[in-house]
Amino acid sequence: MTEINTFLFHQAMKVENMLKIKEEFDYKSLSRKLEVQLDKLIAENERQQKSFEDEVDKINLEAQCRISEVERNFADALEVCHMTHMKDLDYKLQ
Repeated sequence: MTEINTFLFHQAMKVENMLKIKEEFDYKSLSRKLEVQLDKLIAENERQQKSFEDEVDKINLEAQCRISEVERNFADALEVCHMTHMKDLDYKLQ
């Protein structure tokens, strides 16, 4: 009977050891999967950040172009007003 109990005890220990090994293996596998997922998420975040920065740069450039155009139009309009005023002064002085 002692031999059977010893045998069963050893079998139980083998099963327990196998479970521990399996758990360790699963943790390593899970860790690797999580690292891969994390790397993918980091890459996606960096891609989105770059895309966002590119879009901001594009909007800034468009805004600068519009500002320049408005400034030119204002300068042209001011010049026209100035010329009209000068003509009016010349006319009044004659």
